[in-house]
Amino acid sequence: MRLSRGDQVAGLPATDARELMRRFDDAAPESMIGSWIDTGSRTGAEVARAFADAGYLEFHKVDRDGETWWVSTTKGSALAQASFSRPITRGTAERLLAGVIDRAEKFNADGSHVIDIAELVVFGSYLDPDMQHLGDLDLGVTFRNRVPDTTATVDRSKILLDYAKASGHRFHDSFGRLSWAEDEALQILRNRSAAINLTDENVRTLTDRWEVVYSYHVP
Repeated sequence: MRLSRGDQVAGLPATDARELMRRFDDAAPESMIGSWIDTGSRTGAEVARAFADAGYLEFHKVDRDGETWWVSTTKGSALAQASFSRPITRGTAERLLAGVIDRAEKFNADGSHVIDIAELVVFGSYLDPDMQHLGDLDLGVTFRNRVPDTTATVDRSKILLDYAKASGHRFHDSFGRLSWAEDEALQILRNRSAAINLTDENVRTLTDRWEVVYSYHVP
């Protein structure tokens, strides 16, 4: 997704909207919104509902204190990764896609990882052949665990935690360590390109315009 700095999203400046979606990558209470961005005359609850109505947030839960929690949708995740740079040409998008597929193949060939990149699905403006300038390259990613399904939950968690520890990265919490295997794969696929938008959500449930561009079958 590409935005101009003067754009408005659900009544907020685009830069604030992007920051808000980054905060809601994990479920969070709407009372936190006012501490993250300037909501103007609106309450955090009103901002959250505006973004929900626009398809960027979805209801998560109401906690014991009666507070409503929200989490970003696939559309919200795309906004969280939005770029304020210029659009890319179709030729550039095609080269970027080829690079992503190449990195996926190399990732799966590396026996040190604990997951596979099982599938890459392209969606969005790339599928419109008449569009020669695209906002970005939108891809859905499906992962497959290399840890056998018969592995006990506690043992599976230990494998993931040990994998994260071996990376040498610092993590804020155990969730970050447990999700590192997939986060690492996304970083490798993106290769620091602001023009590549990746989501691990099932895009098939959100759009009927998608195409599988890479599928990995375990040898």
